Amino acid sequence: MRVWHLSSNRWNSAITEYALSAARALAGRGHETMFLPLAGSPAEERAKGYQLPTTPLPSFGLGALGGLKRLAAKDPPDWVVAYGGPETLLAKWLPGRKARFRGQVVPRGLFPDLKHKIGLAGIDRVLAPSAGIVQGLTGLVADAKLSVVTLGIDTGTYHRTRAASAPRPELVVLGRLDPVKGHAALLDLMGHVWQGWDGPGRPLLHIVGEPANLSEAELRALVAAKKRQDDVRLTVARVADVAGLMSSAALGVVPSLGSEIICRVAEEFLLCGTPIVVSGAGSLNEVLFEGAGASYAGCSADETAGILRKWAMRGATEGEGKKEARAATAKGLFSLEAMGLALEGALR
Repeated sequence: MRVWHLSSNRWNSAITEYALSAARALAGRGHETMFLPLAGSPAEERAKGYQLPTTPLPSFGLGALGGLKRLAAKDPPDWVVAYGGPETLLAKWLPGRKARFRGQVVPRGLFPDLKHKIGLAGIDRVLAPSAGIVQGLTGLVADAKLSVVTLGIDTGTYHRTRAASAPRPELVVLGRLDPVKGHAALLDLMGHVWQGWDGPGRPLLHIVGEPANLSEAELRALVAAKKRQDDVRLTVARVADVAGLMSSAALGVVPSLGSEIICRVAEEFLLCGTPIVVSGAGSLNEVLFEGAGASYAGCSADETAGILRKWAMRGATEGEGKKEARAATAKGLFSLEAMGLALEGALR
């Protein structure tokens, strides 16, 4: 099967991550894969780093159609997968069957529905990263054309590693510093966890990430205002050994207030054998399996504190065998191999 992946994304978004993972997953299954990113974008650099056959495009306007048709005349694709609106329009003029990836919440209403129906007309397959997105597309495209394909992660990078025990169990939050990621709300929740906990096992909250819409100074001010400097560790930098960081954590926490349609960091924690507690935003609840952790969606502050306390203690005290079993289950669900198999089923 010859598959083209068209990605107009200008930055390292979650959709860019999904597009690259899809191309790698199918290439790993032996399919011919061509990645066509926006020239000069992070996706171009990363695709070449993964040694994917890559043809960058200067733009995704209609002016790109002639070059794409000439390329297709030499080696016509069996499938063209589009990851955004501009490339979906271009794909409709190319040979092969057409797939559209939808990685964002689907707005509904009279005019949005009409726009989606027009945009998806002539599309043979709509790929979604979660059942929630598929549900949002109900009525806009035939159910038979909808497929859930969960993001696959490179398990050569994200896997269980043996790590030395920290002096205090660490609850790790990993991701860009941005209000939508829920750091402020988590600090409030952790106040309930720490309240009255003066004995052994008192957890340390470790926040790791680079500034986006929240600066390091603003985050430190939040911690200082709550007088939690002794209970919070900040690593405002890129971490070289992310798998080691995740493996050594007692618990991974994903407290996001929104987004999380493509739940990469939650999957990565689980692939490293570490349990997770999630807010339930976006598709986070769909990542959970038996023994993976818990969601505090709809819970009160006290109920959430109980969930965090329970899983922090469990993660800090459970044996290596349970962590390895969790990582093995996650690998069966969230690896590039699993994604490749799911894509083969969808693009049949």
